Amino acid sequence: MLGRSMGIDVTWGDTSKFAIVITQHRNRKVEGFYAESFEKP
Repeated sequence: MLGRSMGIDVTWGDTSKFAIVITQHRNRKVEGFYAESFEKP
């Protein structure tokens, strides 16, 4: 069974960054296969 989840961290203030993380559950393990932060989206 393959399950996926996406999380978004919105930016608050001038020094924070916007971020996206995507994980998946495969073979009884959680794998992070995409993570990126953005300075000013």
